[in-house]
Amino acid sequence: MNFGRIRFTGRALPVLAAALSSIAGCKTPVPPVETTVARAHHDNDYGHYESAATALQPIVDATPGVWQVEYEYGRAQMGLGNLEVARRAFERANARVPTNLEIIFALADCYAAQKDSAKLYELLRNAGTQLRSSEAWVRLATAADRVGDPDTAVQSIRAAIEIDDGFDVRRTTECYWVASQIEERYGTQEEAVRRLRQAYGVNAEDPRVRAALQKAGVPFDGTTALPPGV
Repeated sequence: MNFGRIRFTGRALPVLAAALSSIAGCKTPVPPVETTVARAHHDNDYGHYESAATALQPIVDATPGVWQVEYEYGRAQMGLGNLEVARRAFERANARVPTNLEIIFALADCYAAQKDSAKLYELLRNAGTQLRSSEAWVRLATAADRVGDPDTAVQSIRAAIEIDDGFDVRRTTECYWVASQIEERYGTQEEAVRRLRQAYGVNAEDPRVRAALQKAGVPFDGTTALPPGV
């Protein structure tokens, strides 16, 4: 996880921790927020979901809606298979910080696991449009492809390509790679190869792209790469 995006430090958390610890009549002591979230994050990363959920539960019970807590609590509950609990936690976190893509994508994964395509589509389409997130459109295209929705898949991957800024090599390659897979299933082989050649122009070392081009019989020379764009 990118800690630059999920900021655990800062003045808000210590102040909140002090406030929570002073709540009168609370049967279960409320642990310090910042250190508990950091520990839960570590536990989640290593698959210790029960430990993370147990550590965060007193804070969730005392003051629901602390987004850093809700996000890690949702991750833990997802890991434990408690999808409805995870969904509520992610939705509370998303309501607090609706521009955080890590929360959005975690919630999207939860919707996908619950097979709630309507909410999944809405969430990712909004993120793609409002936040201009190429990754959100790629995820929507992939999700639509998975459920056999070619119209949404094609429209979404084209939207991803249109707004991709070209600064993230992995993400840019991903747009064209996913586009090639979608075109191969729903379009033409010629268009699928064109997308592969665009991906090659972005990152000539991507092993998936090289293998697919080789399989398609495309020679590797000065004419292999094509410029980006829809």
